[in-house]
Amino acid sequence: MNCRLAFSVLLSVLSGISCISNATWRQYGGEAFPIKYLSPEESIVTSADVDYYIKLLHLPLKYFLKQPLNDTDVNTAFGAYYAKSLLKRAIVDHGAKLRNDQIGSLKKLIFMCEDILSHYIYINGQYDWDDMEYRISKLFVSDETQIYSIGDFNRGRLRQWILTKHNNMNRYLQEMDMATLPKEKYVELVDENTDEQYHIDMFASVSLCAMLGYEEFHRKSWFYKAASWINAHGCVVEHDNFVKNRTKMLRSITGARQRRMYIAYFCKLWASECNEHPTALLMIVLAHAIRHAAKFMQLI
Repeated sequence: MNCRLAFSVLLSVLSGISCISNATWRQYGGEAFPIKYLSPEESIVTSADVDYYIKLLHLPLKYFLKQPLNDTDVNTAFGAYYAKSLLKRAIVDHGAKLRNDQIGSLKKLIFMCEDILSHYIYINGQYDWDDMEYRISKLFVSDETQIYSIGDFNRGRLRQWILTKHNNMNRYLQEMDMATLPKEKYVELVDENTDEQYHIDMFASVSLCAMLGYEEFHRKSWFYKAASWINAHGCVVEHDNFVKNRTKMLRSITGARQRRMYIAYFCKLWASECNEHPTALLMIVLAHAIRHAAKFMQLI
């Protein structure tokens, strides 16, 4: 993932716009870019935020552990693997600032992640190296390398690129940032998206780019925004409109067998109380939030 591109358009995702075409880019770089996103937030992070993130991360982990053992999805496994790696790194680096009960809760979350991973590794153990998920499962056996490859928090690495006059932004980005984008312009934005499109996933952007240490992706307001999308089951569900808009893809499929597969997939999405991919990414985002809060919280 290009973290500089992801950061440039993440505001669009937070405003509900997820598809951007080549035709919708224009100059919104240089000094016109909202500088507030290139410096740390002024929001105070406290121990209460750590407690809040811990409570929320427990929900999807609890949900996935209630599912049949042989249904553990690769997305869920990835989410559990990266989440527990971040939690372990948080304890190693910032455990001295955490209360004993918080450390105990983090260890419980780590155990839940490892329980999910053990299911995934077990059900794929019957296959061999010709199977992709078998090979993936082998990556989850040990997390030591991953824990210590997580980037330290760094500041300002994106500033030079973001502020260049050659940095082209979505032409509606300023209105999105100010929450003044009218419905008519949203329709225009969607209508222009006729060819190549870019689906910018907020969770993926924060999950992967924050892993590299970009402090610009660690924001309390963004963490709380992501947390607001959790439903009563502890999951994230795609909005019906987003799923229905995928019918354009379905109409382009000519093969009968492939059409049946996509129809079955869409029906599953509509009926599901939990979408594994965004929920797994949310687990990683919440683990980032815990690590960030442990690092920067003020002991008050």
